[in-house]
Amino acid sequence: MTHNSTSQQIGRGMIDIQGLRCQEASPLSKENYIPCGAVATAIIWHERDGRAYLMCPSCADHNVRNRGAQLLAAIDER
Repeated sequence: MTHNSTSQQIGRGMIDIQGLRCQEASPLSKENYIPCGAVATAIIWHERDGRAYLMCPSCADHNVRNRGAQLLAAIDER
């Protein structure tokens, strides 16, 4: 899926992330991937691997500010 097709699906309401969990690696991850697991409130796009990730507010903020990611969509926490 490309950045543009992901953005178009989000814009049309085709992607619902409510109830899904953050996919960013937890700080507790060492040799094995351990997901953050917090409630996802954002879809973040990373150019480096050409894919979108679901993230919680703090992981999304970190990735946008420090890793050059782009915020594709955000939902209200409910």
